[in-house]
Amino acid sequence: DVEILYECLDHDKDGKISVNDRAWNSLISKNVYFGGYRAEIDPEGKKVVFCEVGNEKQSVIVNNDEWQTKIDVIDFATSRFGTVYAVGGSTTYNKKLFVNDKEWFYTLDPKIKDDKDFKASVRDAFVGKDGTVAATVTTWDHNDIEANILIGDKNGSKDKWKSKLHIVRDIIVNDENGSVAVFGKMLPQTNKQMCLIIDDVVYKIESNPKELECFKFENDKVVIQYVDALGEKVTEKISL
Repeated sequence: DVEILYECLDHDKDGKISVNDRAWNSLISKNVYFGGYRAEIDPEGKKVVFCEVGNEKQSVIVNNDEWQTKIDVIDFATSRFGTVYAVGGSTTYNKKLFVNDKEWFYTLDPKIKDDKDFKASVRDAFVGKDGTVAATVTTWDHNDIEANILIGDKNGSKDKWKSKLHIVRDIIVNDENGSVAVFGKMLPQTNKQMCLIIDDVVYKIESNPKELECFKFENDKVVIQYVDALGEKVTEKISL
């Protein structure tokens, strides 16, 4: 078993892209270069994922096989532990999540489906080792913006957090037990306090960092690292 590395990507004199010195025919005539290869490596799942740019309907290519699903503008396509997923859509208001070449289905409040001013769009997603899928779905309802956290499996959502967020900066899943953590801002929209939410429980971060340099699960703790107002690097470990 050879570990797949970025150095394995190359192209020959005819412009064909090769991985581990084997040309991928699925990439012929497809533009997968945008300031660098739009490629993601999943060494644990032994997957190489390319995503296309430029075409009206864009393709995801995994291990030299092309998805049947075509996406209007792919925001990103990646893989974790062999589960390939992508987010994209034609406009800000209709982006969707696709997992293993199928659309990921979710439901929100059924009472608002008939409201013509209501829009919903997947903004981000993260897949855990055990198959847990966590997604951020942003809704616009008469200019009110809300970021919803939905949890499910590879097919679709099964649960929605009660926490009401305005912005989600990042979302992660614990590969050991399926816990989910989010870094973002709570509603109302005027709120300026950033917070950490773990399994729908809110933890305030006293220094109120705008961005995190490190955000990960480590055993049963969430590790965050950021630069505080004095320019010093701070590392915190939050117990669940």
